[in-house]
Amino acid sequence: MLTPATINVEFIANYAGQHRVCWRVQNLITPGTYACTNIVTCVGGGNMCSTIVSVMVDPESCDPVIFEGYIQATCNEEGSLVDRVPFEVTYTPTNLCCYTCNTYRIIGINTGMMPVGTLYYIDCTTREFTVLPITGASLPLDICMVKDSLTYAVNNLVLTITDIGSC
Repeated sequence: MLTPATINVEFIANYAGQHRVCWRVQNLITPGTYACTNIVTCVGGGNMCSTIVSVMVDPESCDPVIFEGYIQATCNEEGSLVDRVPFEVTYTPTNLCCYTCNTYRIIGINTGMMPVGTLYYIDCTTREFTVLPITGASLPLDICMVKDSLTYAVNNLVLTITDIGSC
């Protein structure tokens, strides 16, 4: 199911006047033609200029899509390679159906001081990025999360993380 999305393109314009913003979905084997639908007037002189490019994405897909394009003053002929400023943007779907969810048991071994820390992971139940403060008292802990999404910052605590199966 395709859904409308936008790419915010911001750049520094040295040239005062109109600039074209052209884009396409990246395909290294058979590159498509650029869509040069956005023309924006910039004040130039090293000032910021911006435009919004409308695209379609599939949020139910499991595959990221790379949009590539360029910005070019319209005094250059469309299709010419002169003074193009390239850009690349990756759309990564957040469809959790594409990821493996497992329950992980997290056990902490106190190294002698008051253990404190934070776990960061993608929770499979809520489908959200989660920030979870921990202490030695909150462990052991079972968490249903996207495989390989856990990172952590802990002091005075050694964590043992065991995959105990699907959730």
